[in-house]
Amino acid sequence: MNARPLASVGAALAGLGALYAFALLLGMPDPAWSYLARGVVHLGELAVLLAVAVSGLAGSGVLARVGVGLAVLGQLALAVAEWTLLSAPDLSLALFAVGPILTGLGLVLTGIAVLRTGLLTGWHRWTVLALGAYVFLVMMPAIIVSGGPPAPLGLWALAVWGLLWVLIAVSVLTGTTAVRRAGAPTAA
Repeated sequence: MNARPLASVGAALAGLGALYAFALLLGMPDPAWSYLARGVVHLGELAVLLAVAVSGLAGSGVLARVGVGLAVLGQLALAVAEWTLLSAPDLSLALFAVGPILTGLGLVLTGIAVLRTGLLTGWHRWTVLALGAYVFLVMMPAIIVSGGPPAPLGLWALAVWGLLWVLIAVSVLTGTTAVRRAGAPTAA
């Protein structure tokens, strides 16, 4: 499996998710079917995560495997939470409660693994860890305090969440290219 298509598709979907949040902030009405699209956006974010794993940028150790596994579960929980929002609201709320925690913890562990491999340099090496920290330090508190979307603070938190996923995808796309150019092996 190649990391580049995963990162590219994931960046496009995460970017659309961020644009959607910004559009809501600017007063765009929220269509009745938007929960379906938001679930697809979470799968795009999952694609970015899988691109990190497939690229080898996090290595293959226990820390990377556990981190990616937790984040995958979190992203799947968020997608299912979106898709069950109307049909099973209690399940949806439970998944919205646990999904970000699993994703955030998984991203922190994966981000540490990325730092440990040393395959990325500059700001690229910090993107995964930054998103993991963002979940706990900014996004979850903002959503709790605001009550979540459609409150502006909740929308801002989710817009930045989407942009950070795009930055991770950019790190995979540019980082894997730089690693290949340097002659280091990749799993992509």
